[in-house]
Amino acid sequence: MNLNDTSQPANFAEFDLIDRIVGRLGESAAKDILIPPGDDAAAWALPDGNNMVVASIDTMVEGIHWKSGSVATMLPQDIGWRSVAAAVSDLAAMGVSADILLLSVTVAEGTEFIDDLCDGIRDAALRFGSKIAGGDIVRGRETSISVTVIGSASATHKPLMRRDSARVGDVVAVTGFLGSSAGGLALIQRSDSNNELSSLIAAHRRPVASIEEGHLARSSGVLCAIDVSDGLMQDVGHIAQASHVDIEIVASEIPQDRELLAEFTAAEALDFALGGGEDYELVVAAPREIIDSLNEDSDLLFRPIGRVVEVENERPQVRVLDQEGISFIPNRVGWDHGDIHEPE
Repeated sequence: MNLNDTSQPANFAEFDLIDRIVGRLGESAAKDILIPPGDDAAAWALPDGNNMVVASIDTMVEGIHWKSGSVATMLPQDIGWRSVAAAVSDLAAMGVSADILLLSVTVAEGTEFIDDLCDGIRDAALRFGSKIAGGDIVRGRETSISVTVIGSASATHKPLMRRDSARVGDVVAVTGFLGSSAGGLALIQRSDSNNELSSLIAAHRRPVASIEEGHLARSSGVLCAIDVSDGLMQDVGHIAQASHVDIEIVASEIPQDRELLAEFTAAEALDFALGGGEDYELVVAAPREIIDSLNEDSDLLFRPIGRVVEVENERPQVRVLDQEGISFIPNRVGWDHGDIHEPE
């Protein structure tokens, strides 16, 4: 890497892995549906041509997304809640609600754990207006949970929001606060900090999918969105790559919770916001007039944090700018699900 180059390439590893998998699937891959593999969710038209199904799946794995035992970062109820919230968030990024959930659970614990896990799943499903239609459960060495979410939308009304629809000149805006989940995890990992009243800990253990915001954005004409699950840099990078644009983010405009700024240094809070992930807020890219209309009746529900610009080099870039407009390299850039090492 050129240390004098403060631009960050939009992440390619995850896209490369997806392309590799789709390529191996050959003719079995649904490449000709309305939204094929590679976005937050897939979508395909129903036979009547007027409606479509929107579906996605998300997985949480013990040791990756949470720790158990004496250093537990979540209770079983929290694991159940967040597994649902993360999956529902993928549909929210399309502007769709999750009507039906299907679960696949591998458990290494006893029935008390399963009961508590189910309580969290139930509470989240009720909160997000979803129904659980079935699933599968097996015993294993480590606990994991996969949630399939299924929704529907009109195929003749407003188009679904996608990653590949950002255009030069668009304003980049975000809902809510960023970095709160990562800050909450950091507090949990402090031996002297496990305050159940902390908004940061709640953001980590019990995130809320931005369903209403997704519906509002889509109905207002927003065409491009993604949820912040892997970290702002990583997820904005997904938009840049899919839309073949560069994106500039102004660090000082990123909204952060007051508790985050009180508990951590400004540099730490910024690192959490840029690369912490798991906030499940929405990032949208749309013309200025649409962003302004979204904020007419609210106090910056969609806060502008940057803009979409033309690609400067061959590869799309995400640049973070300081208050003087000078780009710098963040310490954290988020999670890369394509970072799978070849066996030696």
